[in-house]
Formats: sequence, C-alpha cells, structure tokens
Amino acid sequence: MVRVSVSTDDVHFTVNTNPDTVTIAADREQIERVFINLFTNAIEAMNGKGDITVTLNEEKDSVKVLVSDTGNGIRPQDVDNIFEPFFTTKDKGAGLGLAIVFNIVKKHRGEIFVESQEDKGMTFCIVFPKGEKGHGI
Repeated sequence: MVRVSVSTDDVHFTVNTNPDTVTIAADREQIERVFINLFTNAIEAMNGKGDITVTLNEEKDSVKVLVSDTGNGIRPQDVDNIFEPFFTTKDKGAGLGLAIVFNIVKKHRGEIFVESQEDKGMTFCIVFPKGEKGHGI
C-alpha cells in the first residue's frame, strides 16, 4: 500500500521477530494506517533510498515494535513536537501523519516514543498490550 504514494524501488525492508506470531488486540485497518504513515515518512526522509527495519519483540505483557530508518532524522529541538497536528519539517505535507499515528496507538492502549539521530535516522518504538492468541492481528 505504501507503493501507491511513494517509490520503494531503492528501499530495503527488513523484518526481525523472535516469535513466528505476535498477537495484539487491534483494529487491523487502523494499525495498517500506523505503519503506512511510518513507512511513508521514513521513505521520504531517506529521499527514496535506504533501509527500513521493523523489529517485533514479544514481552511478558506487551508487544514492542521498533521501526527504524536510515534517513536524515530530525533536530533534537523538534523531537518533542513531531506528534503535534500540523507540525512538519518537510517542504510539503500537512503535518498530520504522525499525529494520526499517535492517536491510533493511544486508542489501542499503546505508547509511542521516538529516538532521532540527526543525519543518521529515526527509530519509533511502539508498545502495545499483548492480545489473546487468536484475537488480534
């Protein structure tokens, strides 16, 4: 679905997971929107070339998802604002993508954090409560 809005020809995707199946109780379409927004932002930050790595870790009561890119990252003074509606560091765009991500994660009783290294990339860490086997995505 990401390919509809941006080119992924020069983007290398890697998924690392410790279990074969990770289960969270979630609305599949909303969670897809979270990852579409994160991947699209990453690809744009990398100018269409680089690596995106998704790491899933199942913990005792939660599922941790890390989405990392090799883009430009953002300035430290901008990190606290990235989930605010209409905040953007891009030349185009409305600044709503990460605000939508934040709200969807919160609606699913999750938490989201970001770590940025300017000129080296960003990592988004999302922590969801673990779902029951067979009830989730």
